[in-house]
Amino acid sequence: MAGNFLTDWQYRVEFEFVGTAGITDANNAVTNRTSNEGYGAVGRVTWAPWARDNRVVHFQLGYVYREPTNDNSSNTAGPKFATVRFRSKPESNVLWERFVDTGELVDVNDYTVGGAEFAMQWNTLSWQSEYQWTKVARNTARDVKFDGRYSQVAYTLTGEARPCRRR
Repeated sequence: MAGNFLTDWQYRVEFEFVGTAGITDANNAVTNRTSNEGYGAVGRVTWAPWARDNRVVHFQLGYVYREPTNDNSSNTAGPKFATVRFRSKPESNVLWERFVDTGELVDVNDYTVGGAEFAMQWNTLSWQSEYQWTKVARNTARDVKFDGRYSQVAYTLTGEARPCRRR
């Protein structure tokens, strides 16, 4: 995520529970950039009630709040507005095309993003699911809301377990 984290805390107990939070500043005091990316806050909690060799159950909740500024606008022919753009490409990185692209949403007051994740691994079987929603609050135009989700299951026929990285 763009921005600078001015504050950050983390609590960890044997990889079972992790909570992180941060605040981004508008002045880019750390990087000395000239653009102003706006204020924001982010938080995430994860819980792994079961985490043993090749056997993991994991839950996660996350939330982001941002107030963009006029510096986000790519408009070169007219007035600048606080804008945001959401886009995504396939996870495999084989294709560079972006299948999802909102284009530049103008006159944005703030936006929030929230999500939940579930992941499970049991030796060679793994399951991962995620849900994410976004709400863009605009000053004069109608607010925009959208969401997405996926679920995938994998079984390795050759017997190897997928590596699990504890963060």
